[in-house]
Amino acid sequence: MKILKKVLIGVAVFLALFLAVGYMLPAHVEIQRSLVIHTTPAQIHPFVENLKRWDEWTPWNKEVDPTVSYTYSGPEMGQGAQFRWHGEKMGDGSMTLTKSDAKSGIGYTISFNQGEMNSEGSMVYEPVPEGTRLIWTDKMDLGSNPVKRYFGLLMDSMLGADFNKGLAKLKQVVEAKKVETKP
Repeated sequence: MKILKKVLIGVAVFLALFLAVGYMLPAHVEIQRSLVIHTTPAQIHPFVENLKRWDEWTPWNKEVDPTVSYTYSGPEMGQGAQFRWHGEKMGDGSMTLTKSDAKSGIGYTISFNQGEMNSEGSMVYEPVPEGTRLIWTDKMDLGSNPVKRYFGLLMDSMLGADFNKGLAKLKQVVEAKKVETKP
């Protein structure tokens, strides 16, 4: 009986510490990656403001989840354009463009699993001598849930790798299209 009591006390202390530390972890997460694309913002913009074109470069596609399906609503491109997805691996979610400017970039909101987790992001164009630096940022508010805050510690490494893949593929696609359109 004494051993059981010690085990229960140990488990209670562990859970209390786990929760206490979880509440002290950051409630906000920001993931940011960038890449220089050897072209102008005007050449990049059609690939990011038209959500149907994201399939050409995004790391979250049928290669990752063959069951994923997309539905589009709102305008075809620009502010208000929206797509929803459903897939066994990728779950359910939606993305809406909140801003679209051919010179500065796009802004968006994402909702995962019927609003269980939300984020705001942007893809900003920054002119550099070599072309355009594309800066992809995503921010999440994890609220007061300590478990989500622990999950937040992994977000940069998990999503950051996907951002890098997406930016590299976007660079490849945009620069190839630029070559194709030369006279």
